Amino acid sequence: FGDNNKKASAIDDIRGRKQVMVMLITMLTVFLVTWGPFLGHRFILSFRATNLVGYDRLLHNVFGAFSFGSATLNPIMISVNSSQFRIAIKEAYGLRPRAPNQRPLSATISAVVVL
Repeated sequence: FGDNNKKASAIDDIRGRKQVMVMLITMLTVFLVTWGPFLGHRFILSFRATNLVGYDRLLHNVFGAFSFGSATLNPIMISVNSSQFRIAIKEAYGLRPRAPNQRPLSATISAVVVL
């Protein structure tokens, strides 16, 4: 019985690590896609002596809007990829009943973040 429990724990650990890696790669990709064009455009403009004119101003505005996409997509990606986050949100809004002696998951997560 103890051997099966160790195998299940090892499988859960691997599954958790895989989930974290997928979320990390997804967030990094979104960051590069949303901020890359803006930063690249600003870098190229730093070597030019002219001010923003014409298409440069348009590109600046479009790429600037992309950068806001990162802030918009991060909470969505976290909620999709993190089962702990979904559980905490359900508890916060009272959608998931918990056992009487169980601490709220959100309090547990907050304590971990503070430490």
